[in-house]
Amino acid sequence: MSDLEPNASTVISLVGGRDVNMPSDLRSYPLIAGRFFYSLPTALLGTIKGAIKEHERFNCVDWKLEYQVSRLTEGIPNSVGFFDGVHREFNYLCPRAFDVAFEQLARELYGAVAADKMLADMSEQLDKVNANYQAYLGWLLTNNEFLTEHRLLWEDLGPTYLKYGIPTVIVGTAGGFDCKQDLPANEQELFKEGQDAISEFGNRWRLQGIVGPFLPVPLSLQVPALPIPLAQHYAAQLGMKSIVVPDILPADEGQLRNWMVNSTAPDDTHLREWHAIVSPSNCTKQSMQRFQRQFQLQHYFRVLARRHPQLLPRNQAKLEYGFAEFLGVSDDAVKKDLAAIRARLGPDWTAIGPHF
Repeated sequence: MSDLEPNASTVISLVGGRDVNMPSDLRSYPLIAGRFFYSLPTALLGTIKGAIKEHERFNCVDWKLEYQVSRLTEGIPNSVGFFDGVHREFNYLCPRAFDVAFEQLARELYGAVAADKMLADMSEQLDKVNANYQAYLGWLLTNNEFLTEHRLLWEDLGPTYLKYGIPTVIVGTAGGFDCKQDLPANEQELFKEGQDAISEFGNRWRLQGIVGPFLPVPLSLQVPALPIPLAQHYAAQLGMKSIVVPDILPADEGQLRNWMVNSTAPDDTHLREWHAIVSPSNCTKQSMQRFQRQFQLQHYFRVLARRHPQLLPRNQAKLEYGFAEFLGVSDDAVKKDLAAIRARLGPDWTAIGPHF
């Protein structure tokens, strides 16, 4: 084991899955206390360290912290990191994991063999759907108009939410807000105004939630609430099923969204580029694959650049190699992706936007 990795005794063990938050000794660390700490996967930490091979460029204390938090995060299904030591869930950066309790229940109901097959099939289908959302997020987070509005939103509302709680679900969709209950009376109106602003922001960009800075949650498939007799009539007599498909998802000829492809509101010009990418008339899926990859690349590269800026100036080519190995693509693909991101956002793109 490298001296940059923590010893086994320093790695945190998890009990209870998603409800486990960060131990108090880590929560007080300056990089974590009162801040967002998005974790870097252990596999990526390994490829970066292996590519650079210059230990003097690593802050050993911070790098050990990266490994500790990464292993803690990877033990919690769909965790992307922490806010002030409390874990944040996000489903689109890595293959979606099922909760341990759900897996146990499936095995109790169907038996181990049947349950494992069912879970594998579900995981495969979810990965296909998630790929479309990852591509949309890749486009969104390399879109200057979105990032400008995102920055202004966090400038206006960030202090209130950092103090009292972070909204996780947009008003108007299923769910509510993950906020503290001890909001003082003089802040309640400001919090309500913030909810309205985020709801408008989410509707405009087809979002249903915000996990933290640079981690919006795209609007998912929705099942409208219909009166039970009417829903039963549609299903039994007409063979119909009711579902709402966001216009950010792609559709091929013959799929259920074809009838609504041309129903986009006339004021949605800010989404015109994306609608062209997911249009049934677009025969190539290369743009989808490229934006899907760029979503992961821009997220982890921004995190690395902000937390370990000393690695960047003289190690760009080595970092590109490390990211290429992690993403399973060529060095040239990563180089072109980073060049494309710089072309869309500017040379200092990692430093622009809300701090975390």
